[in-house]
Amino acid sequence: MHTTLEPGRISRGEVATIGAVGAAHFVSHILQLALAPLFLVMRDDLGVSFTELGLILSIFYLFSGAGQVLAGVLVDRFGADRLLLCGIVLQSASIAALGAAPSYAAMLPLAMLAGLGNSVYHPADLSILSHRVGAKRLGRAFAAHVIFGNIGFALSPIVSGGLALAYGWRAALIILGVACLCVAVGLMCTRSVLRTPSHAERRTDHAGGPAPSFMHILMTPVVLLAFLYFVLSAMSLVGVQNFSIAALQEGFGVSAAIAAFAVTAYQIGQAVGVAAGGWLADRITR
Repeated sequence: MHTTLEPGRISRGEVATIGAVGAAHFVSHILQLALAPLFLVMRDDLGVSFTELGLILSIFYLFSGAGQVLAGVLVDRFGADRLLLCGIVLQSASIAALGAAPSYAAMLPLAMLAGLGNSVYHPADLSILSHRVGAKRLGRAFAAHVIFGNIGFALSPIVSGGLALAYGWRAALIILGVACLCVAVGLMCTRSVLRTPSHAERRTDHAGGPAPSFMHILMTPVVLLAFLYFVLSAMSLVGVQNFSIAALQEGFGVSAAIAAFAVTAYQIGQAVGVAAGGWLADRITR
């Protein structure tokens, strides 16, 4: 169900929706990369290896990826806005709790919870945009969504690393988590721009015939190709984002500031490419 305004400029309501969804995606990405700048000090403080720190990220992304299937079902059942807000709260609280964790072992279940919170963003965000933004403007809406996320990635090494230098790595995680909880409160106050139809409302609107099954949708060629694309993309993206800072410091002897800037520049380059892609997507048929 798209908005009725098809031609012309993006409406104010659509701008508000894109901004709110973008803020949520920003939270997801700034929290995802919060640990990477802290690995060197975390390794020394906790007495663990980079491999063990990598396990925290592996657990996070395992539950984030696996949880998206369930999140998609829950979005369709209960509405994207509810699940999105729950996900932000869960991820933000879990990241803050990582800063207060008494041991490395205690961090592993917290990484699982943070991953589950992170799993809701794409199913919820894309559902909200698809319902509340006109079809001819979805390319730009999706591009803005990705750009907000890349801004979160770009700022995360600077913010997380800067907070750690000033207050320590534990305080950095707690401050970031609490700040993102404040964003969740702000989104709750503007929830009307995130609302999507409930399961009962969609059944009323589409009572003409049976809806395709979940497995039927999952096994369509376009979904399978998209899945393959994101698997290959994530394999390179996550490694570069999360270990570049430590690798540049350990392998090339660069400062933490330069290493963080390198990751930020990488994310800025991605954002520029996405902006161009979103503009093109609204102007070509394929």
